[in-house]
Amino acid sequence: MKKISKLFLGLIAALTVGAVTACGGTQLTPEEKVAEAHRSLIYTQEVTSDFDLITSYSDDLQGVTISYTSSNENFIKISDDGTKALVTRPANGSTTYGYEVVVLTATISCEDVSDTKDFGCQVMEAPKEGLTLNVIDNPVVGTAYKLGLIQENREEVLYINGEMSGFYFATTKKPSEAVDVTVEEANGGFYLAAATKEGKKYIEIKNSEDGEHVNVVYSATATVVWKWDATLKTYITPIVNEVKGSGDYYLGTYNNYNTFSASHVDKASSSFVGHLCDVTGVSDPEEKPAEPSGYQMVTAPAVNTEYKLGMFQEADSEQLWFTGSMNGYYGASSADIAEGVVVKLEEATDGYYMSFTVSGAKKYINTGVNGTHLNFVIGDAAETVWSWNSEYNTLTGLAGEETVYIGTYGSFNTFGVSKLSFAATSYVSHLYTF
Repeated sequence: MKKISKLFLGLIAALTVGAVTACGGTQLTPEEKVAEAHRSLIYTQEVTSDFDLITSYSDDLQGVTISYTSSNENFIKISDDGTKALVTRPANGSTTYGYEVVVLTATISCEDVSDTKDFGCQVMEAPKEGLTLNVIDNPVVGTAYKLGLIQENREEVLYINGEMSGFYFATTKKPSEAVDVTVEEANGGFYLAAATKEGKKYIEIKNSEDGEHVNVVYSATATVVWKWDATLKTYITPIVNEVKGSGDYYLGTYNNYNTFSASHVDKASSSFVGHLCDVTGVSDPEEKPAEPSGYQMVTAPAVNTEYKLGMFQEADSEQLWFTGSMNGYYGASSADIAEGVVVKLEEATDGYYMSFTVSGAKKYINTGVNGTHLNFVIGDAAETVWSWNSEYNTLTGLAGEETVYIGTYGSFNTFGVSKLSFAATSYVSHLYTF
């Protein structure tokens, strides 16, 4: 048994090249090879662990080589042989936006032709301390374990609880509520049995009736045979699916989801893999403090209605209110609701404008982009169209091409804008009646 903290691959360089030839089927010129390599080299923006670098090609792009440089080797360093990006994540809570930006520059060359391509990498902060699983390296048949994972984007450890949430396995953050999962011998592999409230059920995956999805199910009978993958430290099973892709599938989750689903093993490096684990001595997490009462959070906003814009800062157990002024690059706040400015929504095409009045002057809450930073902006004119997000009961808008919300994180007491993908692990603002 080994205690590990899950770090996931957040950046994957990939190149997909078809049979591209010049007119008449002649061989590609060096200029064409460099242009095709430049076009096809892609990446995933968020980085959480080391990743491989493509440095050469065969077939139509034979002769193309790629070398890399990093703008900040404190967070991304190129290996001595040039084939790997070595990632050091910033400490949790040490950055303004939850990540450090590093520019990875690829120099693509063929004979005497070369070009460069920059990738803006967001090296995500390390997960907060305490996000660990006692992962089982070699499961023993007949031993009861829990099936859990580290949901890094939510900063939570999750376990299956024996229930369904739609087409997915529901989870709990409490080890005491997690169901026992036992490995049973099967011909050619293993069965996975869960001790649910309805009795013993088998953990299985199967194609949906329309063939477009691969679903997880609790089954009364065992039909799916699992095999152990020592690299992923989890069980996998083969599925034939023309839509999702045939091959081995594992149980886990991705993005900000808090359920277990089935994913192709090709996705494992950029998602969160489920593991059998031992929770002996692991206590249930502390309950989050409740928001204070005395005002009502809005769940269905209306135009021309007086609201206050507030958020509950859990780190300080304090309700904060937007005061209608700036504190540096952020919206200023006060713990006194009387100092909170009255905010109104105005109709806009496909959403709302958000306005308030201070010293007799009408102002609007907008977003802005400054380099790699997403900014909270107070303006004289309405520029940002806000949309209602019912999942978080908040307003979201665009900052450049990013969907953002207003809120804060860590121990900060100001209002900023952040990517919506961070909402699950931070403090989201809401409109309140008062």
